[in-house]
Amino acid sequence: MNRRNLLRNIFLFIFAFIFGYSVKKDGENMIFQRVDSTIFKGKNGKSISDNIEFLNDSKIEVVNAKEKFGAVGDGAIDDYKAILNAGIYAKDNNICLYIPNGNYYCSQNVVIEGVKKIIIDGSIKMAKGKVLNIVYDSYSGPVDWKIFDVSSGKLVLSGLNSSKVEVLKAKELELYAHGDIRKKEFIAYNTFILGKIDKFKIFSEGTKAGWINENKFYGGRMININIDGNFNHDNNIFYGTMLEGFTLDLNKGNSNLFYDVRLEGENSITFGVGTSDNVIYRSWQANQYSYLRDALNITFTNKGFNNQVVSTLDTFHKKDTIFSIDSKSNNFELSTLIKNQYDLMIAISEGVLFETDLIELRNPFGIIAKSDKSLFLIDLYAYDVNKQLILTEQTNFTALSGGMFNPSTGAYNFGENVGTKNTGIPLFPNETVKFIRYRIRTGSNSVTQVFNYLNVIKIEPNIYQTPIKISNKFKRWTHTEMPSKGYWEAGDIVWNVGAEKILLWRRLTTGKSHVLGKDWVVV
Repeated sequence: MNRRNLLRNIFLFIFAFIFGYSVKKDGENMIFQRVDSTIFKGKNGKSISDNIEFLNDSKIEVVNAKEKFGAVGDGAIDDYKAILNAGIYAKDNNICLYIPNGNYYCSQNVVIEGVKKIIIDGSIKMAKGKVLNIVYDSYSGPVDWKIFDVSSGKLVLSGLNSSKVEVLKAKELELYAHGDIRKKEFIAYNTFILGKIDKFKIFSEGTKAGWINENKFYGGRMININIDGNFNHDNNIFYGTMLEGFTLDLNKGNSNLFYDVRLEGENSITFGVGTSDNVIYRSWQANQYSYLRDALNITFTNKGFNNQVVSTLDTFHKKDTIFSIDSKSNNFELSTLIKNQYDLMIAISEGVLFETDLIELRNPFGIIAKSDKSLFLIDLYAYDVNKQLILTEQTNFTALSGGMFNPSTGAYNFGENVGTKNTGIPLFPNETVKFIRYRIRTGSNSVTQVFNYLNVIKIEPNIYQTPIKISNKFKRWTHTEMPSKGYWEAGDIVWNVGAEKILLWRRLTTGKSHVLGKDWVVV
């Protein structure tokens, strides 16, 4: 036999071994025959083909709780003893526990322990306050459990290691560890496929650490999530979990991640004391340009460190602070704001704090005004290709279209007293609107009000770069006369914009007094 034929035959023998064929040689040809699976016998002496089909057409031996132990599954007759005994039999004989279609009522707690393979195709209805407790061993090999529905009561899973578990429906699902019980000491390195779970809990207790770490969760529609116990539960990762109108209380754990989460509706999110680096990535936006309007504006309570709720789109967008006002900055008119040592006071209503030059509208971007107080007015103006102000309302270039528009001034605005939220303006190309101008004013009822900061932020996709030009009058302190109010530091400079032939005033002292020659000097 030449070398080429030898290599070919080796390959064919390997192929036959893997895919279940017998091989015999006929001269130079190899003849393949499919092996008859019925010659393999199961544990009960029956051929494996007589037992339940499992996963990809393979066969496993099972105990059928309905056929062997008389479970009824009509939703009325109490099946807890039948299911309990079927679980014991499955463990003793090292076979799969199978509960077929049906509605199984259980009046008492049911503990299923040490069963490696479980298939529950029916719905388990536990009596009020009762628990279906399924336990393996944290230090033993992996299990494969498929649970269709626990429609009432609680489903508690323990002792899982490197396993695959599927729970399609459960009123309440708890992953439980107990540091003092060796077989329940931890739940780790598992893959969970979840469906509709109303309440989901990760919990541990004991004098020693019980830990639930390094698990992957796929899917799931959850209303309530609670992570707590006697030890931190770390690096559990949720993929595509549907969280909408939900409550999260994460009190024990670090580096738990929630990817591609919808977060629509009213949600309550709390990160407890001692938690850190837990992140929820929101993937849903209300409309095509909502992300350019403002930050997520999802409120959450963070009692820990570096816990965050962010948008998945943060990866693809950049945010740049293009303007900032605080008590240490020197870029506002002194007739509008009074500078205090640690904050700013509004001196007049509708005083202009910030204004851009014309910005060419070539690519989608957003401008966000952010402050610690809602004391401001925001105006947006649209211009045509000839840089002429458009005094008729335009649509489809900003989310403010169709909102508050003033035809006499051409201004689109949010209304009175904004700043802490909902202060972003998304902008996108339009056939008519080719340029825009953006302005921030003090509110009409804001005089004597105090605030700490006002930031103006540009947000846009990484692939674009829109230049924002700021009017020169908002790049340094200006006034018509020597300052007579506020707190100043030695070295501060105020430029004169009055009629007198004075270039500027330079501050000589630090404090609130204002005496020419002592506190200020003319230049």
